[in-house]
Amino acid sequence: MTGLVAASPVPTIRMARAGLASFVMLLAGILVVGMIGLLVFSTALQEQAFTVNEKRAQANALANELAGLESQLASANSLTALAVRAQDLGMRPNPYPAQLVLGSGKVIGDPQPVFGREIPGATYRTPAEQEAYSLKVKEKAKKAAAAKKAKEKAEKEAKQQAEAGKKPAEQTR
Repeated sequence: MTGLVAASPVPTIRMARAGLASFVMLLAGILVVGMIGLLVFSTALQEQAFTVNEKRAQANALANELAGLESQLASANSLTALAVRAQDLGMRPNPYPAQLVLGSGKVIGDPQPVFGREIPGATYRTPAEQEAYSLKVKEKAKKAAAAKKAKEKAEKEAKQQAEAGKKPAEQTR
């Protein structure tokens, strides 16, 4: 019985080194896969950060546009704008208003027509009058500009003649 004992493999140094090498290769592979995964994850996060920044910029631009539109709306709904639009339609402010009671149709006050001269110091023009006035102002500005050009040209010519008159006198000395 003692003579036949099953031979158990004895680990040799070569086998131990082969096992160690495969273990190191496995660890290196896991490390490489982890690094690649980390790189992909970092790239994806960076890409999402760029997208978020673009969306924020779009949101800011839209917020600015909205603020501008709200400002335009507020100015269009102001009393001044309403008065200008009413004037463009030929309406005039009435310092003697009459009021109508809707339920009964009763008129409170004395309704009077408005001709545009009821408020001293205020001038109102119809659109045709405003256009004629604008043309008159533009013509006056053109005439003033032409007169200014003519004056500058005359001064320039006078200066050149004065310089031309001095040169011969200096040459004769």
